[in-house]
Amino acid sequence: MKYSSSVLFFGFAALASGCQDGGPYEVGLLVKSTASVRSVSKSYREVAGSEVAESMGAIGYGERCSTAMLSSGDYTSVWTGEMQINMEVVGETKVPRLVPDDTHEQEDVWISLVMETTRSGGSSSAIVNYNYPEDDPSSLSEVVYTDNAIETDVAYYGVTAEDYVAAFALSSLWPSDDTGLDPNAATLLTKHNPQEGDVWFSQNGNSVYMFSGMEDMTVGGAKLSVAKVLVYEAGDVDVTGGIMDTCINQGRDQYDTSLSEGDYDDEVALLDAGCDSSFRHVQTGTQWWSDGVLVKAEVENVDVTITDFGWEWYRSTESSCSRETSTRRPNSEAKMYIEYDVTTTTYAGGATDWVAP
Repeated sequence: MKYSSSVLFFGFAALASGCQDGGPYEVGLLVKSTASVRSVSKSYREVAGSEVAESMGAIGYGERCSTAMLSSGDYTSVWTGEMQINMEVVGETKVPRLVPDDTHEQEDVWISLVMETTRSGGSSSAIVNYNYPEDDPSSLSEVVYTDNAIETDVAYYGVTAEDYVAAFALSSLWPSDDTGLDPNAATLLTKHNPQEGDVWFSQNGNSVYMFSGMEDMTVGGAKLSVAKVLVYEAGDVDVTGGIMDTCINQGRDQYDTSLSEGDYDDEVALLDAGCDSSFRHVQTGTQWWSDGVLVKAEVENVDVTITDFGWEWYRSTESSCSRETSTRRPNSEAKMYIEYDVTTTTYAGGATDWVAP
């Protein structure tokens, strides 16, 4: 299984106003880190009106609809590995962004350009249970063990620091329109220069971050003053419930004209932009930051990946029944469904070398 350290480190928050001279990181700074990682992944399926269940999806076909509706099985996979992460500040630049008020004016903001190289390797095991209700045998289990080859990833992003230290994908630094840098494209790293009593939240509100004071830490001979941040689960967050309500937006696609018979009025299911690809559902644990650079972390991350969604219904004939799906609701009998993977990752690691420019 492949991991990006940016996925492990980052949450989300919008930027606040303010100015600074130069990027938040010194150009030439190199921080080397190592980490041990253990991830457990499971698949889930929810149909409106029914309980969330561990499932790889519906069977989808059978002699009877009651068979076609059954789960095709479930799986649990475990990945254990080691990571080496090198974060190097390769440059800095100014980019325009909108002033966060009603004037719609722009100002320049400094960005540190970062190259992050991640080298990872490990092994995985998976237990897969298959369901074949109309066959003999009606069920089958498979255990799979895999040693993963060493993989290297390289990622580039820009970092700015105002009230928050935040990262931007390079593609968002220079937008094609004239709106400038979009605060909604920011990914929170930490609070900039946190003070006693500071508390902040993840974008979805599922994690709360609390400043817990400054500590002294030595990394590769460099003596650092680091901010300790405690990360808590906010409220009653259940990964096996509420994903459908959080991630699926219901709307209408309508067209009405007096000149033709092409009118339509369809109910549609749309995936919320915050749920596209993999997203951080909740994070807990402890982080240590030195001037916006993560130097140590002991955290558990729960990430969700939506694999399928929409409405489903079953069409039967004299000899069989089959499942059909669409993001457009065909009739009132169709039920909304969502299928997703949940990965719970335990991450423990920290910086081993701090090479100042």
